[in-house]
Amino acid sequence: MTEPVLSPEEVCKQALNSLEAMADPERAEGGKRFFKSEEPIHLLGIRAPDIRRISKEYFSKVKSYWTQDQAVELCTLLLPNKYLEVKALSLLILERFVSSLDKNHFFLIKEWINSHYCSNWATIDTLCSNVLGPLIKAHPELIGEVLTWADSKNIWLRRASIVSFVKLARQGEYIDVVHKVAEKLFPDKEDLIQKANGWILRESGKTDMNRLEQFLLKRGKDIPRTTLRYAIERFPEKKRKEILKKTKK
Repeated sequence: MTEPVLSPEEVCKQALNSLEAMADPERAEGGKRFFKSEEPIHLLGIRAPDIRRISKEYFSKVKSYWTQDQAVELCTLLLPNKYLEVKALSLLILERFVSSLDKNHFFLIKEWINSHYCSNWATIDTLCSNVLGPLIKAHPELIGEVLTWADSKNIWLRRASIVSFVKLARQGEYIDVVHKVAEKLFPDKEDLIQKANGWILRESGKTDMNRLEQFLLKRGKDIPRTTLRYAIERFPEKKRKEILKKTKK
């Protein structure tokens, strides 16, 4: 018996029912401790591996006849939902269509961020790592636009300007761009930006620790200590102390 053809609206309805059935209020309450934000965080209390499993199940149902257009439509239906797990599910399904996304989708994603559909670090990082990063790699002419995000008043666009390059930097790609964005964000006072900046610098050093060290020593007095401490985590203890001493303000 063949599986029924499902529209984005039908997947939306089924997915919401599936997630609501798995909700764990106790786990949800405990999960809130990972989020420090003025905006309220809404959780269903579903484990990340279960969200990934459900995304695979729904993708297997639609992969033979959906295109990126249906996946994007599903995101427009689910991303406005207040629950983080619902947002994550939509983005994990979209990830499987990322090779078909184009520059128009990039600017639609920017609208999603500006519409506050991704206003927490978990959702924005999923979006950046799984969707925006591959999209930028496929269309490097978009990098100039991403650089402007570092100057945005929207904290989530600023975080996206750096986190979108994490997986690329880990492979030693776009390091010059990473350094440029990082420098633009050094004056930022937001903890979530300082930590993200340190995170990407740390990842950028995976393929060239010497290059990272030289960058940190050159710009060290401009780097927030939170960013710097994240950036040097993979250096030996002696080297970490040396860098901290040489960059002390």
